[in-house]
Amino acid sequence: NDFKNKTTITKMKGIDERLISTICYPFDYTKYFNGENSRVSNNLIFWNKKSKKALFILLHWMGGILLYKRLINKLKDDYTIVIYQLPNMILSDNIGTTIKYFDESQKNINNLANSLKNKGYLDFSILGSSLSCCLALMVANSDDKFKKIVLNLVGSDLAECVWCSNSPIVRNIKNKIAKKGISLNNLKLYWKNISPINNIKNIKNRELLIFLSKNDKIIKYDYGQKFLDAIKKEKIKHKLEIDHIFGHYLSGFKQLQFQNRISSFLLN
Repeated sequence: NDFKNKTTITKMKGIDERLISTICYPFDYTKYFNGENSRVSNNLIFWNKKSKKALFILLHWMGGILLYKRLINKLKDDYTIVIYQLPNMILSDNIGTTIKYFDESQKNINNLANSLKNKGYLDFSILGSSLSCCLALMVANSDDKFKKIVLNLVGSDLAECVWCSNSPIVRNIKNKIAKKGISLNNLKLYWKNISPINNIKNIKNRELLIFLSKNDKIIKYDYGQKFLDAIKKEKIKHKLEIDHIFGHYLSGFKQLQFQNRISSFLLN
């Protein structure tokens, strides 16, 4: 029975990724162009006027707030929580559009943080999931107010992650970029300032909590490891959790639903 159970688990590894990618692709493709956040960012603030701590939660790409409800409910008595939703087209085959939206989003979040600081807030944390890990690190690297950083499924380089992703919609974007004659090396140079591995120089005195998945094919585990190698080289303090079963979607979902690791890290 133990052998059968282990065999079943091995066969199931990452299956969520293939199924969810296939099922959701038509909906994601429609949302990408026609969703209400297609070209604009959006934010929502859950105020806690008794606290001087602020947590910025950057929703995953084309993600909704529903998956974050349990985490919000867990932390709302201790934090004012800022929910930031990226524009859907922040990842685009127009490489300049991607740069523009990331830069604008970083400025928006930095301005929100400064506004809260002017209101007397003293403690700032930030959480990114998947693509929004890039933005979380851009923000934290440029603003030393953010002392705690949670990275839920991070990769080292945005261009590499896009180029090798198994996500149908990301692969579609990558193919359009390639048809314009832009190589991976070119893209790495264009998106250099967005990539996580290039936004760690100023976070040496922060605390990081990092989640990776061994079976992640959307942001491949190898790129998560390259990011780890980079922060180890910089001697950046961090905690690491590795999922050995699920792929990208269920692994990321699991950390948000069973959020004791995140809440413990932020509250202690």
